[in-house]
Amino acid sequence: MYVLLGSVVWEESVKLLLPKLSTTNIIPILIVAAVSKMSKNTHKEVVLYFLQQLLASLLRRKDCKVPDVDSGIRQLGQILFSKKALVVLDNLDQSSCSEFLARYFSLFSVGSRIVVTTRDVNLLNQLNQVHVDIYMVDELGEVDSLKLFNYHSFGKVTPPANLENLSKSFVTYAGCLPLALKVLGSSLRGRTQDEVFWKAKLEKVRKILENGIMEILQLSYNELNDDTVKSIFLDIAFFFVGKYKNDAFYIFQSCDYFPEDGIQVLLDRCLITIDENNMFQMHDLIHDMGCKISKSTRLFLREKGWEYSKNQEELHKIEGLILDLTQYDKRQIDSQLFERMPNLRLLELFNAHNIKGHFENSLQELRCIYWSNCMWTQLPSSFRPQKLISFHMPSSNFKMLWDDPRPFTSLKILNVGYSLNLKTTPNFGNSKSVTELYFRNCENLRKVHPSIRELTGLQVLDLKECIKVELSAETLGQSSRLRYLYLGYCSNVRLLPKALGGMKQLEELDASYTAIKELPDSITQLKELVHLKLEGCEKLKKLPEQIGNIVGLRIFRASFSAIEQLPDSFAGLVNLEILDLRGCKNLRNLPNSIWKLKLLQILDLGYCSKLKRLPNELEKMQCLEELNASYTDIEEVPDSIGRLSTLRVLDLSFCEKLKDLPGSVWNLTSVTHLNIFQKNIDRINLPDEVKDAKLVTLALNCDIILWLPVILCFSSLKDLSLDGSESSSSTKPFSLSKLYNLRYLSLYICTKLFPELPLGITRSSLNDHFTLVHLPDLSSLKKLKEFGYLSLLQP
Repeated sequence: MYVLLGSVVWEESVKLLLPKLSTTNIIPILIVAAVSKMSKNTHKEVVLYFLQQLLASLLRRKDCKVPDVDSGIRQLGQILFSKKALVVLDNLDQSSCSEFLARYFSLFSVGSRIVVTTRDVNLLNQLNQVHVDIYMVDELGEVDSLKLFNYHSFGKVTPPANLENLSKSFVTYAGCLPLALKVLGSSLRGRTQDEVFWKAKLEKVRKILENGIMEILQLSYNELNDDTVKSIFLDIAFFFVGKYKNDAFYIFQSCDYFPEDGIQVLLDRCLITIDENNMFQMHDLIHDMGCKISKSTRLFLREKGWEYSKNQEELHKIEGLILDLTQYDKRQIDSQLFERMPNLRLLELFNAHNIKGHFENSLQELRCIYWSNCMWTQLPSSFRPQKLISFHMPSSNFKMLWDDPRPFTSLKILNVGYSLNLKTTPNFGNSKSVTELYFRNCENLRKVHPSIRELTGLQVLDLKECIKVELSAETLGQSSRLRYLYLGYCSNVRLLPKALGGMKQLEELDASYTAIKELPDSITQLKELVHLKLEGCEKLKKLPEQIGNIVGLRIFRASFSAIEQLPDSFAGLVNLEILDLRGCKNLRNLPNSIWKLKLLQILDLGYCSKLKRLPNELEKMQCLEELNASYTDIEEVPDSIGRLSTLRVLDLSFCEKLKDLPGSVWNLTSVTHLNIFQKNIDRINLPDEVKDAKLVTLALNCDIILWLPVILCFSSLKDLSLDGSESSSSTKPFSLSKLYNLRYLSLYICTKLFPELPLGITRSSLNDHFTLVHLPDLSSLKKLKEFGYLSLLQP
């Protein structure tokens, strides 16, 4: 583990590094400024959130909910058991997370690395059980500081001649602090001809210098000329950091803040950022500054603080309230508090079980509520905030939300996911503006109210893991604006909507692990569909004949389904990048024209046990990076495979009928991961080009002595797994010491002679045919950290 102490602008550098790791066997995970935003939460909530962030990054999902810490730990262990990971945690300030890292560091396989940045050296004391390298981050140098300032001021690293000296002065007064340089530079952009303005701004910076960085940052806020932009900034700082932009956008619109312009202004000024998950983020110092400015109108209270809150006149001004009852025994509050806040727009409750009283004279301005684990079984009849836009009450005790239509005419987003007792969706008769519905993992949800068909603006419907929900072919009506439909693991769903073809804007359809037997032919009309998930559909045997008409499709996942063949039109999916058919045990062949998928990057055919052959014209799939044909029935590999110039991963393990490999395989100098755990593969002569191969991982089942010259050619090898045939049990010794880069070695061979190892080896695993008697003196292997036994892959 590596820990960087201090503050430095390095996030962009990390983001540039991570894509390069896709050419290795390392899983990159970046969690930027996520952990530090959890200071209002309990230890358990912080750890659970941290786990979910790790799993979401590992699984390449927008989010990954787990019910509890134990199940999250199990899932994390299963994923990381045999894979190395690089985890980057920016700005760690939660002891809960450092405790987690110390306790569960063993989950990460050898070779994994965790990089942490923090300003709190005391957090490192909890990591004393793992190896930690600590680095103090140096300040940004004067030259680099000037480049950073110029980039944000002028869009280039060199300033105009007339502003060169002024630029240097700004850098001097900003103290080479990257955040101050970034914010100051952004505030001057577009004023390159106004030298008078620059001098006036510099004078302001000089005057506030003694108050430090916070005042310099506030200068950028003070210069926001539009009050609506200031309101957007303060709302984000107080309430929306780490929340989805869409959620806030609707609320800003309802308050006449004009977010189309205001959000862009804040982005241009570098006061906010929007991450890859479309969530608002903000540097901690800017966040602190925003919260300080907003404290007269936005209130954060803990425990019994609400009982002793401000006087009536001050409460009248309150627009936002965050209330944390974690340490409050009663876990309930009195609704009279809200009567004293007539202008309340934003409300978030932590660990509150109940609100006592009625709401007839309160919450008239409420736009948004976030409240998890509510103990209400139904919304009180007096709860009728007519301006409500966003309703987030997941993991609650609801059996139903409401029966008769509520006057929620402005409602856009409803999220009650993980409410395990919910049995029906509400009546949307008066809520026809809804655009997003989230009922994920409401495991007792059975009925979808027919009024859902009236939601003509619906864009997101998430019913994933609603294992008892029943849908008819007419349930959703036209839903012509629907973009995301999640039905995964709805095991009672037997039919997809009849009018699926009318959902012209649909981008993602998840019908994995449902009971569907067929796809409606109308699905071929979905030109905008990008991602289709049919994994685990054990009754789905065939696809529509014209499925190739879905020309926008980029990802097709149907692993462990009952699909028997792909239609000839499948080759019409010319934009397809990922084709996952892993575990389709009834699949016998692929269309001859499959080579037309020229943008395909990943082809996974592993465990297709009846698949007889690979496509003959593989060389035409010039974007292919990963090919998995393990555990298939193939007897040969086409020679054309050697012309796949971008192939990085090739897995041909345990193909029992495969007796040899074409020599062209060794022309694949781009391959970094090669797995041919296969008996009776004859050794072949290697072409000269093999010296240029950048093989990092190699797994072989072979006669070790026969193949040893081949293995030793791959000087870049870091991870080697060997399983030997019977002749490998000879007493002839062998050496791997020339593999200078080798770090991990697994031996399944039946021999009593242990090989000579390179000095850089850090981990070695052996099968139980070795005994301690057979082991040589390993004291020279100074970097060896793990040495153990494993079971044979094939007993």
